[in-house]
Amino acid sequence: MTIRSGEKADLPACIAILEKTRARYQTYEPQFWKRAHDAAAKSAMFLSYLIAQEGTLFLVAESGGVINGFITAKPQPVPPVFTPGATALIDDFCVGENADWLETGAALLRAARKTLQERGFEQIVVVTAYRDDGKMQMLKQENLSLASAWWVGRP
Repeated sequence: MTIRSGEKADLPACIAILEKTRARYQTYEPQFWKRAHDAAAKSAMFLSYLIAQEGTLFLVAESGGVINGFITAKPQPVPPVFTPGATALIDDFCVGENADWLETGAALLRAARKTLQERGFEQIVVVTAYRDDGKMQMLKQENLSLASAWWVGRP
């Protein structure tokens, strides 16, 4: 497996992985993770915009010419009442199969952390579905801590 900088040409493969993840997430919490009918097209537009932004990190994991995971990280302002230091938000972070988290996901996260530390970041915030057990296990294994939770319901 190779971890490398992602390119715009990698987006279709990343979006396919993202769509598979979204389908699974929707089963976890159908209201919060409800997919839009045109989610793939919107993802293509958003990720194209995101990776073009200065400061965004975009890495892919590739094995045998096939992309089997990706991660994006972008600078994230923090509320002025907290002082955690420069923070990077890792929101779009997916692997091809749930069983890939401990190897592929961990490799992507380690590579991102190294680059972000070199860029002067002091904190990362990783978004995940609470019921994504494989990803949660990997995040714990990589010594991240659970700092917040969102509870959702109808008004």
